Amino acid sequence: MKIFPEQFPKNIPRIFSTFIAANFGVYMMTGFITELLIGRPSSTAVIGFFTIPFATLCIAVVCIAAGGSARLIVGKFCQVRTIEKESMRIINAIFIMTIGGSFLAGMGRVIWNEKLQEPRIIYDAGVISKKYGSNFQKAEYTPSKLIFTIYKDEKGNTEKFNWNGEKLNLDVSRTYIKILQKDGSVMISADLSKYSYISRIHAAAFGAIDEKEKYLALLVKLRPTSYRSMLLIYDSNGALIFQEFLKRRCGRKTGGMQVGVDKLKREYLFLNVERPAAYFIKRQAVADTPTAAGGKVEKGDGVR
Repeated sequence: MKIFPEQFPKNIPRIFSTFIAANFGVYMMTGFITELLIGRPSSTAVIGFFTIPFATLCIAVVCIAAGGSARLIVGKFCQVRTIEKESMRIINAIFIMTIGGSFLAGMGRVIWNEKLQEPRIIYDAGVISKKYGSNFQKAEYTPSKLIFTIYKDEKGNTEKFNWNGEKLNLDVSRTYIKILQKDGSVMISADLSKYSYISRIHAAAFGAIDEKEKYLALLVKLRPTSYRSMLLIYDSNGALIFQEFLKRRCGRKTGGMQVGVDKLKREYLFLNVERPAAYFIKRQAVADTPTAAGGKVEKGDGVR
């Protein structure tokens, strides 16, 4: 069976639908299957087996209709003629090349997205030091508070949160976090749109016990099947000082963030999300606490 008929302009609808719809279907299905194999697809990803072929069919129908209209117009100026064999070979070669390009593009999109989603320190202003170790689990902690959730059965479990004597006023959309001052102006904003949507947010304040101005830590749980969380730490003025993308252990329902007290009676942040780790304010950390490797890695998305 020939890919394209040899009669021009009769073959215009077939050329339109085959080039556009076929490449769309290959691109989308390749990306979809690649994500199932190496990515972290959503819980509803399986419907792609039905929606992608249906969308491809719809595009093909639209392209045939558009090609038919183009054929009517072109037919008024051109007589029906047979395309030369050499020209047909060129058209078929171009088609195969575009299909190959769509295949590679669909696969590459998923690979690039997975590269973007690798756990890492996104931004470090040099104020926070990080230390791994399960020994921190032996201490007494004050748990973080659940301040936002998208799940209806958890709405009643959310708590009010006071930061430096003021109520934390949240404005959360699907991918954005805003903390508002009393006059409604934005004090803190974070854009997580290139990672995933927000499902839960836990908050904790930490610093020296006798200090009134404490730092704010937000642990943002992203799409459940992404197995990722985002840690955002702000100073008392609302400036971002630390941002880390974390691999979240599968099945963990709690926030995994708490506040502990070190030997000098200074508070630090403890996370048991990816692996047990403590986050100290460097100027407050005990002398024998090693600092985390890092420095500025890349510009953060959670900016003031």
